[in-house]
Amino acid sequence: MSVCVIDIGSNTIRAVAYDDDMTPIKNSAVHAELVRFIEDGVLLPEGERRLTEALLLLKMQTEACDETFVFATSALRTVSDREGVLSLIKEETGFSAEILTEEEEAACGRAALMLTGAADPAGFDLGGGSMQIFCGEYECSLKLGSLRLYLEEKTPENAYIRAFNEIGKLPQYEQLFGMGGTIRAIGAYFKTPVIGRRELRRIMGLTPDEAAEFGERARSIGCGAAAALAVMEASGAEHTLAVNFGVREGYLMIKKRF
Repeated sequence: MSVCVIDIGSNTIRAVAYDDDMTPIKNSAVHAELVRFIEDGVLLPEGERRLTEALLLLKMQTEACDETFVFATSALRTVSDREGVLSLIKEETGFSAEILTEEEEAACGRAALMLTGAADPAGFDLGGGSMQIFCGEYECSLKLGSLRLYLEEKTPENAYIRAFNEIGKLPQYEQLFGMGGTIRAIGAYFKTPVIGRRELRRIMGLTPDEAAEFGERARSIGCGAAAALAVMEASGAEHTLAVNFGVREGYLMIKKRF
């Protein structure tokens, strides 16, 4: 038996199919950048087109799955007519989707942290539109996603100042676990899942030509690194360990009780 999860993110729409042990067996994504096409709480026609076309493309991956879940996070959470967007998804693709609240998304991220096996795991989930932080009993969801910061702050330096000010002081940890595509991409760039503050500052200082190695994340990678650096400094962590799971796995753990 297999199950598929489609995650409608602010930057990327991704479909992952899992087997009975929650091991990924298929993984496909469309870089839609939906957050760019939301103005004053309205999903613009170009955003609607990108959303439905991406879902129709990814729908092919779900055909062999016994069950499919579709959820959206920060991008569609900011849309005023959420029911209208969900109706559009249903009409155009046949999917019955849901939009997670900040609390629900945070719950999924915290559930995924349990997969680390650590007794007291602390970390963050850095998406395109928002970032969830989990340190001990402290938990929050902030509009500090990598693409959102790039669009609104333009530079990694400005993104860092905003993130540091919004995060404030956190419980202290030596190491954090980092979830999300931006953190995994930075780990891949340095060929290690262990990312320190020096590495994040290096990413913040990349030239456009150097950042091109990150492909579709090239524009936002510096601002994402800035947000991660702000979390580490606020928590006192010297390293972040990039992990290959996140909100999708946490969502399945809650829905399917894996």
